[in-house]
Amino acid sequence: MPVRIHEPLLDEHRFGLYAALAAAQIITVAALGRAAWLAFFRPRAESYDRMERLHPGMITGFATLATCCVVAGVAPQFALEHVLAPATGSLLHPLRYAAAVLSGQGATPVPHIPFHYLEPAQLLTIAGSLVAGALVAFWYLRVRAEPLPVRLLRAAHNGSANDYAAYAVGGILIAITVLAIG
Repeated sequence: MPVRIHEPLLDEHRFGLYAALAAAQIITVAALGRAAWLAFFRPRAESYDRMERLHPGMITGFATLATCCVVAGVAPQFALEHVLAPATGSLLHPLRYAAAVLSGQGATPVPHIPFHYLEPAQLLTIAGSLVAGALVAFWYLRVRAEPLPVRLLRAAHNGSANDYAAYAVGGILIAITVLAIG
């Protein structure tokens, strides 16, 4: 639902932040597209002689994720009304949420969040992000040498959970700073 994030930025004329979010979205699409190509579609040099069976926890995780994706795609209004709107209400009214949790009574207001697949701005944002992301992924798969920003990120990241947590916190702090300044 990219337009839900981007619409207020355009309404408030915060074009720099809009561009940063659009770039992050395009990079995410490109990274996932590249990962899907490398994992599932590229020709393999070696055969699958040693295939391990999926463990029950892996199957459960994949099935849960697939179910959530289907529900969010087929019935977005259901997901908005039953998951996202209550969460948004608790974030928008933290004192009322805390009082309701601590007392075991009460509720937070649940905002109405409309979502329409066929809004032109929605379709253009999604289509533009997908096309731009696919072009970036295609370019990245064709380059001979890894671009400098990717080499620097690989050098700074060893794949541990601590790295992911540190980058997530750093990204949140940067976003908060940008929102507070702008």
